[in-house]
Amino acid sequence: MKKNRTKLLAIGIAAASILAFSACASSGSDSGSSADSSGGAGEPIKIGYFIPGTNNSYVGTNVTAAEETAQKLGVDLEVVSANWDAATQTNQFDTALARKTYNAWLVAAVAPEQACGSIKDAMAAGIKVFVTNQGLCGDDTYTEGTLGFVGGQTLALYDGWFSKIAEDNPDGGKIALLTGPNLNYNTNNALAAFKDDIESDSKFDVVSNQQSDYTTATAFDVAQATLQANPDLKIYAANYAEMTKGIVEAVEAAGLTGKVKVYDFGGNEWATGAVADGTVALSLPMLPYTEVQKSVEELVDAWNGKEIPQVLDLSKELTFTGAPYLTKDNVSEFTAEYQ
Repeated sequence: MKKNRTKLLAIGIAAASILAFSACASSGSDSGSSADSSGGAGEPIKIGYFIPGTNNSYVGTNVTAAEETAQKLGVDLEVVSANWDAATQTNQFDTALARKTYNAWLVAAVAPEQACGSIKDAMAAGIKVFVTNQGLCGDDTYTEGTLGFVGGQTLALYDGWFSKIAEDNPDGGKIALLTGPNLNYNTNNALAAFKDDIESDSKFDVVSNQQSDYTTATAFDVAQATLQANPDLKIYAANYAEMTKGIVEAVEAAGLTGKVKVYDFGGNEWATGAVADGTVALSLPMLPYTEVQKSVEELVDAWNGKEIPQVLDLSKELTFTGAPYLTKDNVSEFTAEYQ
């Protein structure tokens, strides 16, 4: 069996100009399997795993899953980090395409709209593309022409999360939201659901709706300012656990523990502990290891001519009582996949 290779690459901006983007219009589907997915003439698969960054616990777990799964399957995989820069990732795509570095791409985009043209160029050149974490080209999940999609932050899941928050707070009140970066479909899905389920409800007074960089430190600063301006805040929600931690620290520093209900979308080890002790009211956990493990497995299966689903919704992998929502009543049934 071929020896596995895993590398962490940060491919610089190519010196030569590469082909311009093609249009990003595409349609999606949630069922069936992809056609023309197998590799050519027994050619061994070489996967380029394009990832936004590697500097938080979620994406770090993604990388671990990619490397371990590739080793288990005996395939070559290289991790290509964009350091959270959309332009860098675009150049990584175009350089890899021009050099024919990989014959299969696993893509977690920094900016899904901007990535669309490069992805379509790669597919037109015969590269097999599998999408993970968030959709591309205006699609919430599957994009036509790719092999498939695995993710757990769809619009439907965010809609359910905010509906649950509204249900838990029938009297409404002042509410604040902190999400990830702009250009990110996970952020877009959260904001769209928040608008439909919270902003449209007259019981709620939205006093803060800000985007951040997923870090605890930045979340603390944002939350501290929000709480100083709104000491009567009732609800604070964040769509990543490391940001939720920053919010909890700010609530504690303001002496408002027990007065502000905190909601988490992420469910890492810290968040599940916070749910258990009542610091966080509810969490919808994410599965970063399963996300990439399943993505690599399905990509390799498709390469080998096996039929795979177009969409794997990771919330269906949550099997604890009352899934997908963790509360004090069921948190003991769940083990977090990342710190």
